[in-house]
Amino acid sequence: MPHPTKYMAASIPRYIRTARLSHLPRSTIIGCWFTKAAGNVNYVFDVIMLPEAQFLRAKSHLAVPESALPSLQCGKFAPPYSPTDIKEITIPLDESDPEGYAKSHFIKEFGL
Repeated sequence: MPHPTKYMAASIPRYIRTARLSHLPRSTIIGCWFTKAAGNVNYVFDVIMLPEAQFLRAKSHLAVPESALPSLQCGKFAPPYSPTDIKEITIPLDESDPEGYAKSHFIKEFGL
C-alpha cells in the first residue's frame, strides 16, 4: 500500500491545540517547547506532525473563527490561529517507515 509522500509539522500553542485540535491522536504530537518571553501568553507549544492532507485540514480548521464552529467550542475560547513555523518533508518512496522517518527529521528541525 502506498504511503503519504509528504508530512508536515508546526508548533501550535497548547491551549489552542487542546481547544481546537483535541480530536487529533496524541501520537501526532512529536514534542513540545516553551518560551519565557515577557508578555507572551503562548508559553507552551506542541509540535504536531501529520501527513500533508491531514495537516492542511487541521491548519484550515485552526484558521476558522470559533463563532463559526459552535459545536466544537466545548466552553473554551480559542482564537483563529495560523502556524508560522510550518516545515515539510518529502519521504523517499523506498522508505519502509515513512512516519518514523518524518518524525526523526522534524525532531531535528525543531530542535526537540
